[in-house]
Amino acid sequence: MKPQELYKQVTDNIVHQIEAGNLPPWLLPWKRSKRGGILPRNLLTGAGYQGINILVLWAEREKKGYEQNLWLTYKQCQALGGRVRAGEKAAHIIYANKTVVKDGDDERVVPFLKCFAVFNAAQCDGLSMENSDVDNKELPEHERNERAEAFFAAIGAPTRWGEAMAAYIPSKDCIVMPARGAFHHPENLYATWAHEHVHYTGHKDRLNRDLKPRFDQEAYAFEELVAELGAAMICAELQITGELRHASYVEGWLKVLKKDTKAILTAASLAGKAAEYLRAFSAIELTQVNSGEAA
Repeated sequence: MKPQELYKQVTDNIVHQIEAGNLPPWLLPWKRSKRGGILPRNLLTGAGYQGINILVLWAEREKKGYEQNLWLTYKQCQALGGRVRAGEKAAHIIYANKTVVKDGDDERVVPFLKCFAVFNAAQCDGLSMENSDVDNKELPEHERNERAEAFFAAIGAPTRWGEAMAAYIPSKDCIVMPARGAFHHPENLYATWAHEHVHYTGHKDRLNRDLKPRFDQEAYAFEELVAELGAAMICAELQITGELRHASYVEGWLKVLKKDTKAILTAASLAGKAAEYLRAFSAIELTQVNSGEAA
């Protein structure tokens, strides 16, 4: 499968799900199973997948009902002493990198994309599962909330509570949120707070996410898509199960996705960068919580 075909496949799937009145695929993982929100990882290396690959593997897992979010290539399966069962179909993900090309005496860096086929651990037999517990341990409810509180506190984004809405205000560079008691469940509070924190990363002094040149009138809707995806990634990391979808933005998302099949790739990439930026503030804390779980 070529990268362009994968963009279209992912985009068509998201558009179909939204138009059918379903939750977007990136929201399904933790709404339907306790362990589903875990970010997809490679079974052999323990490395997490990034960008659009997270959406692809979340959707594939939901579709097939796999218990774990652990994936590997055919050769990696063999390296672990296993084999992919006959008849199993792979999911396709994108590998992005850069290569140096010589042009006479000059050199230039050229980015490239390749598609790879990966299988879920559940599609394989005889695997050595030393890394099977990577990021799969479910946190107790109280610990999950404490972890979320520590995560946002480490970032230190100015947040004003008790307002009539949840929003990030660029002119004041601060987040406003309703009173904590206004949310039906603390998890919804954290999911909403995560959404606004992704907006916070777009400030010119942080990631400087200027979407106007490419998306023009759809820039606002696209930024909301980035914030939703980024919040989904953060929620998965923190095992937060709150509602994320903001229905008022759905029509805008559809307009952007239908116009540009590469938009979802860009949105997932920007969302991943935002999530990584926010995670960096609490890397020490998260490492401590994950000690004994990493590959």
